[in-house]
Amino acid sequence: MRKSTVGIFSALLIAALTFGITSNSEIIFAKSKGPEVYSIHADYKMFEDYKELEKYSPIIVQVKFSGERETVLPKNVGDFLPYSKTKVDVKKVIKGELEEKDEIIVLEPAALDNDRNVFLTTEGYNLIDSKGKYTLFLRPTPLKNSYQIVGMYQGKYDHSISKESKMKDDHNITFDEVEGEEVFGENVSHFNKLKKQVLKKHNWE
Repeated sequence: MRKSTVGIFSALLIAALTFGITSNSEIIFAKSKGPEVYSIHADYKMFEDYKELEKYSPIIVQVKFSGERETVLPKNVGDFLPYSKTKVDVKKVIKGELEEKDEIIVLEPAALDNDRNVFLTTEGYNLIDSKGKYTLFLRPTPLKNSYQIVGMYQGKYDHSISKESKMKDDHNITFDEVEGEEVFGENVSHFNKLKKQVLKKHNWE
């Protein structure tokens, strides 16, 4: 099953190399002075279950945020999709050729632009944070020591959050309202289904 919508941003070279995005985006307008949430829609594979997700993920690791993140923003709207280069510490390797104690860069399909007071996300993906204990499903990118999240929101699961994601799209969302959510928008039910399967398969030790 595949999904796509068309909006205002053009996905060019960096998006193609990292996230495989071919179509984008809509704006969720915030009513407060907090960062406005721009939700970008994409063409990507949706996984039916854990078995399919695992099949398409050459690397599965458990990680913690190192505290280092670089936000990559275009000078002009449409040059490429904003994203974050997040450094994580590998705690356990479930699949793939990485090793415990490796430090890798995860390219996340979301970015907080403090200068413009906006948060840009693809398919409701939210950023890795310092409190989380994550199981990540990854694949390599052309960039050195860098890996992308498989299937946008489908490739990141926080063991420290026990509640289900419930945040839905509306037109009044600020970043402060979604900061504690693993994902938000129309994909939460699908994410919750996959997370139950991931947590059943993988514990955090």
